[in-house]
Amino acid sequence: MGAHRQQSPLGFFENYVSDDLTFEDGLASLREIKAAGADGTVYELVILEGDATIAISYEQAHPIAVDAHSFFISLRSGAFAFVAPTDGAFGACRQIALRMASDDVELAVFRARPEAERWLLDTMARHVAQRR
Repeated sequence: MGAHRQQSPLGFFENYVSDDLTFEDGLASLREIKAAGADGTVYELVILEGDATIAISYEQAHPIAVDAHSFFISLRSGAFAFVAPTDGAFGACRQIALRMASDDVELAVFRARPEAERWLLDTMARHVAQRR
């Protein structure tokens, strides 16, 4: 798989996509996200490195999107920040964000990591404050 996940010391998962993300990769990634969200929250920084993009057609993405959306609406809170430096990756990530957003899980797409991290940390802090 052209992606690997790791826990960030900042409290969210980092998902590095180094090759084009295929349908099979997307399913595997969703399984990992579901396992990580067992406590009812998921916060993730998705970084498309170099020329990597989402190599999944709109039609192929449908079952993943339906499954992900069902999972997202079961969560108490969550956020995904995508870092997509190329036009192709940015467009693909925007489609994901539009298709999978829910009331309790926010998705946003950025060109650079610093602004994506800042947004993700601010979103995490806002969600924690709202739960108090």
